[in-house]
Amino acid sequence: MRGVAVPRMRVAYAIAATFTAKTGLSLFLQLSQQDADKYDEEACRRMLDYCYAHTNGQVSLGTIVYLARRVGWQRGGFDF
Repeated sequence: MRGVAVPRMRVAYAIAATFTAKTGLSLFLQLSQQDADKYDEEACRRMLDYCYAHTNGQVSLGTIVYLARRVGWQRGGFDF
């Protein structure tokens, strides 16, 4: 489903709750670049830093999977 908005802040919180800072930053920047019209690397870094500092565990890897499926991602080769 192209055109479905994925809430970037929820993705950032999910990454912060799931991955180390180095891995999370790499992943978040790669995902954020998919929305090239709105991509701002410095803003993404600040958002992710904020999420690492304030994560409360309410979102997780499952959130990323759910949001990815909303925009058409289909898993392949592994199960969650």
